[in-house]
Amino acid sequence: HLAARKEQSALRAVIKCVEDYKLEAQFPPENLKKRLEQLEKAKT
Repeated sequence: HLAARKEQSALRAVIKCVEDYKLEAQFPPENLKKRLEQLEKAKT
């Protein structure tokens, strides 16, 4: 569970940076958000 929590934190940080710096064209956040949802579903 610790690894999943660390991955969730990292994904949130990356998504925030991509959005803050408007890098969606280079790094589409959809895949990151899908992975984040997968981790959250696995947790429950």
